[in-house]
Amino acid sequence: MGTTIITKNGSGAPAASDLVAGELAVDLTNKRLYTKDSGNNVLELGSSPSTIVFSSVASNITPSADDTYDLGATGTRWRDIYIDGTAYLDAINFNGTAITATAAELNILDGVTSTAAELNILDGVTSTAAELNILDGVTATTAELNILDGVTSTTAELNILDGVTSTTAELNILDGVTATATELNYVDGVTSAIQTQLDAKAPTASPTLTGTITAADLIISNRQIATADASGTNTAGNSVTLKAGASTGSAAGGSLIFQTTPAGSTGTSVNSFSTVMTLDESGIDVAGAVEFDSLSGTGSVSVTDILDQDDMSSDSATALATQQSIKAYVDSQIGSNNELSEVLAIGNTTGSTNIVVTAGQSITTDTIAETTAAAGVTVDSLLIKDGGITAAGTSTFAGQTISDLGTVTTANIDGGSIDGTTIGASTAAAITGTTITATDDVTLTGASYNAVWDSSDNALEFAANAKAIFNDGAGGSLQIYNDGSNSYIQDEGTGGLIISSDGPAVYIQKGTTETSAEFNTDGAVKLRYDNVTKFQTTLTGIDVTGTVTADGGDFSGLVEFNGTAGIQLDNAAQVHSWTLDDNFTSRLNIGTSSASAAWKIGSNNTAYLTVSPTGIDVTGTVTADGLTVESSSDPTSITLRHTGNTSGLVIK
Repeated sequence: MGTTIITKNGSGAPAASDLVAGELAVDLTNKRLYTKDSGNNVLELGSSPSTIVFSSVASNITPSADDTYDLGATGTRWRDIYIDGTAYLDAINFNGTAITATAAELNILDGVTSTAAELNILDGVTSTAAELNILDGVTATTAELNILDGVTSTTAELNILDGVTSTTAELNILDGVTATATELNYVDGVTSAIQTQLDAKAPTASPTLTGTITAADLIISNRQIATADASGTNTAGNSVTLKAGASTGSAAGGSLIFQTTPAGSTGTSVNSFSTVMTLDESGIDVAGAVEFDSLSGTGSVSVTDILDQDDMSSDSATALATQQSIKAYVDSQIGSNNELSEVLAIGNTTGSTNIVVTAGQSITTDTIAETTAAAGVTVDSLLIKDGGITAAGTSTFAGQTISDLGTVTTANIDGGSIDGTTIGASTAAAITGTTITATDDVTLTGASYNAVWDSSDNALEFAANAKAIFNDGAGGSLQIYNDGSNSYIQDEGTGGLIISSDGPAVYIQKGTTETSAEFNTDGAVKLRYDNVTKFQTTLTGIDVTGTVTADGGDFSGLVEFNGTAGIQLDNAAQVHSWTLDDNFTSRLNIGTSSASAAWKIGSNNTAYLTVSPTGIDVTGTVTADGLTVESSSDPTSITLRHTGNTSGLVIK
């Protein structure tokens, strides 16, 4: 037995050649322990080893307990199993389907010589065992059974063939038959040849019938058609219906035609007939004259005759007049009554000559003339006179166009529209309305200047010098206008001009890109030069960016100047300047920019202290608590002398 433990960094079990029997190998990557048995098999050790590698087995493989452990699993299956011997199985499951057939039932296949392809025919068969048992003892060949392939007949229908002695050739007669089961059932019960039965029937094509024909209570006999009672004798009072119709409901209707032999054909063989009357859905068409005793419609009047009577003298209530007689009578009446008064007097018992038109009727004419000059024509209180219309009440012209009304003194227009009309063309006119709406431009014309509502610009546009004036009264006014060059907001009132905003600020701008002044709400006021802020108010005062130039100044408080540039007080006319800076640790420079001029302090136009590049000159007495003279060079000297002398007392 090996005594060596081998560590293996690779992944997976070691090869059998890597170990000797009993030697241990550790897979450090996957943390697994392996060994090799005496049969040269590499085994994984542990409480639940995941893999056992068999290179060969020289003995039985037996589980440690009966009916407890599986060979393979659902997700890790053995691929093929090769067994040379007997397989002892308690149950068989093919791809998830349990086999319930007994051994005896499966033994039926013992000795079956069918090929695998032939047995595969049963794949997907849903027949029960009882249905398959029908084939028990069947001697039909495979070809004969294949005839049933695709047959949808039920068992009862197939049982009809039970006992049939027809040969295959006779049954093959049905090959290609397309008759339905209903059609084939028509011969059910037929015991004789069908042709024999048909021959016994009367022919239907041009039959020759003798005697009396009785069909459905109808008797055809002796050139007559009549109805019959139950005994077969003619019965009066019943109706006979003759019908001529179309083959289908959507086709045109047929006609019922009555024909007779032509005149002069007595005693001869007649092969042609003349139509004397045709009845169809449009009415009755008669060839020849119709003679009647009376004609009546749905009303109570019956027509008994047609008269040709020009003077209508019979005055009959049952006779019709011919076209010629009606025309002759009307012509005669027009000839004798050709005046309007005569026409109106016909049937007018009052004798009036007025024209009265009933409701729903109208009179159409081109001209209505007045009977009396300058009197005009009155139509229902509407006076039409000398080109004008005078209406006592309200006139309504619904849906009408009225053009060229001339001069309208007063008009009250409650609706509709007025197109192309000028109001107040020559004399000023007022328009009063609760709402006046214009869908196009509106021009407000002034004495000298105009204003236009431009609908396309959605703007009220004022011409040059046309002003928008607010409160044009005794208290003054606010005027906004443009004189053609400049624009003005001019306040002429007694109060102030207030510009107010609830927004963040008020701006005065050049166009829309630069701001000249900015007044922030509760904030700074900024004045800008070329859009750059130069002056700005702050919480404590003002902030100026740049140079402040002033003619003078009055400061009541402390004035502080901060910054490295210092302070320069300059008199440009005298070319002198005072400069305070800290370039040399705070100095006071008096004079020009080169500091060549002296700085003098005095009163009453007299200098008592003069400071120059050469030193300090004092006129008068210097009173001091002390005097200290220091020099960066040694020795230090003090010279005391009178003005104008070049020598004096020198103290070193």
